[in-house]
Amino acid sequence: IYFEDIGADAPNGDGLIYMSGSHKDLTGPPTNPNIIEHYVRVGDVLAHDAHSYHTTSGRGCWRRRSMQFRYVAGNDNEGKLTTFQFGRNRFPHGPVPWSLAQAPELYPHGLDNGDLLQGHGYPLAFPAPLEAEHVPLTGNIWSLKKIFELITESGEAAKQLPKDFFAMDGPIVDPEDWVSQSNLPMHKRGATYQIFKETGEI
Repeated sequence: IYFEDIGADAPNGDGLIYMSGSHKDLTGPPTNPNIIEHYVRVGDVLAHDAHSYHTTSGRGCWRRRSMQFRYVAGNDNEGKLTTFQFGRNRFPHGPVPWSLAQAPELYPHGLDNGDLLQGHGYPLAFPAPLEAEHVPLTGNIWSLKKIFELITESGEAAKQLPKDFFAMDGPIVDPEDWVSQSNLPMHKRGATYQIFKETGEI
């Protein structure tokens, strides 16, 4: 939700950009170079598939005023209830709230892998909120020491290129299709690999 006009011709132009069709194939990085950028006005809402390749345009990010909400379905198409999962196999963790906020060591949501997704960390939004889930937070939140430990652990895992590891170019299905440069896993058909190759760093 944006609190000001955002777009290439707006004063604060750092809106989201998308790679068209990137949510349709998760086995490798997208190859369609078509970039989609929206012009949004105050109060507009952008919503996208969780698997869409997206980033900010890089123009004036620190001056953009907006709010982000993330919603998760309570069950799948077969009615199976959604459970909590957090793994160190996601890279890069980096000091970014949308990744680190899920770590049990950093945010006291009280859930272990396999628990039903519920509670004050993941409150029900539809059809109606549960009063019991809206409680004050307790415990140690955002310990710098724990953040550093998580980043280090994820970085070490990235060096091994294990199957099912999640990198910027998607999940590693076949390690033979990937290389690791400066602890950064990259798919051989991905844009990051091509940049490194063109600059002579690979």
